[in-house]
Amino acid sequence: MTGVAAKDGFRFGVFLILFLLVSGSFPLSPAFAEEKQDKDLSRKVEKLEAELEKLRAKEESYDYLKEENREYRKFVEKEWDRFLSMLSWFFPLAITIIGALLLFLNFKSIRDIKATVREQVQEKADEELKGTLKKHVTQIEEDVASLKLMAARESWFKNANILVLDKGTLQSFLSSTHLSERENLIYASKPYEQLPHILEEERVDIVIYEYDKPDVEDEWDPHIIDVLNQLKQAKETIPVVIYCPHQLPRKEFNRISKCYRWYHFANTPITLITNVSSLSHVFYSKQHNENHPPMGERIKD
Repeated sequence: MTGVAAKDGFRFGVFLILFLLVSGSFPLSPAFAEEKQDKDLSRKVEKLEAELEKLRAKEESYDYLKEENREYRKFVEKEWDRFLSMLSWFFPLAITIIGALLLFLNFKSIRDIKATVREQVQEKADEELKGTLKKHVTQIEEDVASLKLMAARESWFKNANILVLDKGTLQSFLSSTHLSERENLIYASKPYEQLPHILEEERVDIVIYEYDKPDVEDEWDPHIIDVLNQLKQAKETIPVVIYCPHQLPRKEFNRISKCYRWYHFANTPITLITNVSSLSHVFYSKQHNENHPPMGERIKD
C-alpha cells in the first residue's frame, strides 16, 4: 500500500512539472533563454540585411534612370541644334525656289496680278448686274402683262355686244348706268320678232332678259322658254342674264334650267351690272369686234 502511494506521488510530481513548463510558470534555464535571444537577434539582422539590399537595388535603379535621362536630354539638345541648323539654310533655299517658280509661271509683276483680280471682280459684278436686271425685267414684264390684261378686260366689257330684251323697265334703269354710253347696246321689245334675225346676222355676246311675270297668280313668263330655245339655235354659246326682282318658285327654276344651261339670275340692279361685266370678260369675241362695227349702228328697233 505504501509502495503504491509512493508511485502515485511520483507520477503526480512529474505531471506537475510538465504542466508548469508548458504554462511558463516554471522558470527556464539561463542557457535556454540566451539561445532564444540569439535566434531572435539573428532573425532581425537577416531582415535588416534584406531591407538594405532592397535599398541598394533602388539606389542603383535611380542612378541608372538618372543617367538615362541625362543621355536623352543630350540627344534632344543635339537634335534641336541640328534642326535649327537645317532651318538656317532651308528658308533661303525655299525663298529662292518660290521666286524661281513665280518667274516660271510668268507672274511678271504686281500689275498683272491686279489686272487679273480686276477682271475677275468685273466679271462677277457683270453677272450680278445681269441677274438683278433680269429679275427687274421679269417683274416689269409681268406688270405690263397684268396691265394689258386689265386693259383687255376693260376693252372686252366696252366692246361686248349686248342685246337687251326689255318689257319696258330695263331701258330706263340702264340709261342711268355707264352701260348707256355703249354704242353696241341694243334694245328689243316683246314679242321679240327681230330676235331670229339678230341671232342670224349679228354677233351677240350677252343677252339681258327682263322676266315678265303676269299679274295672274300661279302664271309665269310665257315668252322666256321660246327665247331660250332660239338662243340654243345660235352658232355659239350666248349667256343670258335673267333680271327678275320677284321670287320664283322651284318649279319655274327647273323649267328654265331644263331648257337652257347658260343662264344666270339677277334680282337687283347691282347683281345685274356685276353679272354683265363678268360675262363680258368670258364670252367676248375679239374677232367679231375687229371685223364688224358695233351692233347698235346696224340694227334699230
